[in-house]
Amino acid sequence: MAEEKKKVRLANGDWAWLYTMSNGAQYLADVGYRRLAEYDPHYNRTTSDTKVIGKGNIIPTLLG
Repeated sequence: MAEEKKKVRLANGDWAWLYTMSNGAQYLADVGYRRLAEYDPHYNRTTSDTKVIGKGNIIPTLLG
């Protein structure tokens, strides 16, 4: 599966990596590659660890 990696700025001013998969899934990882949030298009929800933090893709709201 192809993925696109892009460096982005978070709302709090920190840098992170935004990965976008060919199936529409996305995840946001800090510069230490720890996942901050993950969007699953199959369930149409965004999670952080195992906690649902929003319906739909709310990753863009976390960016600055």
